[in-house]
Amino acid sequence: MSTTGHSDVDMESSSAFSPSEPAVDGIFVSKHNQSAEIYQIFKDDVDTLLSGRAPQHENASLIQRILQTCENMYVVFEDEKQHLMSDVLLSWAMKQQKVGIQKM
Repeated sequence: MSTTGHSDVDMESSSAFSPSEPAVDGIFVSKHNQSAEIYQIFKDDVDTLLSGRAPQHENASLIQRILQTCENMYVVFEDEKQHLMSDVLLSWAMKQQKVGIQKM
């Protein structure tokens, strides 16, 4: 426990992020918004199909559209995941490494 009342672990993890850096990752926000838009299209189409609101003769084309949306959704979600796993996590780990080295 430090003299400020925070544990050393809390101080160490929070000090890895500089106040001069933007708090919002614009790339992630863009990728996430794209994921949300595609998911909303998927959800609306599935709701329409399952509720019976679409005329019977349009069901085949609606199902094709849902399948295409699923393929697009997979690609977009995978891209968002890759950004989080590589860019964001790597950046965080490098900052943690710098903090650890500076304290030595």
